Amino acid sequence: MVPPQLLPVLLSSGRTKHAIVPTMRTHLPMHGLLIIAATIASVASCESNPRSTADEFGVITLNADDGVVFATGEIIPGDKFNQVDLLATENGDRIRLATGGPTTTKPNPIIWFESAGGMLETYSSLDEVPYDKPSSETGAAMLKTDTGLGFVLENYTSSGFTKGWIRSATASEVVIEYEIFE
Repeated sequence: MVPPQLLPVLLSSGRTKHAIVPTMRTHLPMHGLLIIAATIASVASCESNPRSTADEFGVITLNADDGVVFATGEIIPGDKFNQVDLLATENGDRIRLATGGPTTTKPNPIIWFESAGGMLETYSSLDEVPYDKPSSETGAAMLKTDTGLGFVLENYTSSGFTKGWIRSATASEVVIEYEIFE
């Protein structure tokens, strides 16, 4: 038997995880293949980021006065803050984003990431946005949404959290890549 190798395994989420798989120079009996296949499937069911149990990724486009339910990807038109996780409204030359919640004065928590100097942090992809969960005291709306900003919000319509990255933002719409996690 040859020493084990580290082989890439494609996860259902589209990410790659490496697994130690024994290799042999000769033909394996059928039951050996089944054991190896079961091992790979077991490893593949684990997420590559231990802080995330993401089961949902997506891209949505919100226009002014649209909201989104991240668990279903449903876009809900109108100012229905108490039926959505995130609501987009018109705010001059940019879209304003605020979390859903029981009332407009009690939005669900959200983090808009800042650098050490207090400026908003920009990212080049969703993968770069941290998995830091917001505390109950955080919840400020983003008045002027810009491309590259990242956030994590506590979902209002379902359990868990959503990590988001602003792919593009204009005065009339915002495109968000997102990942749901526990």
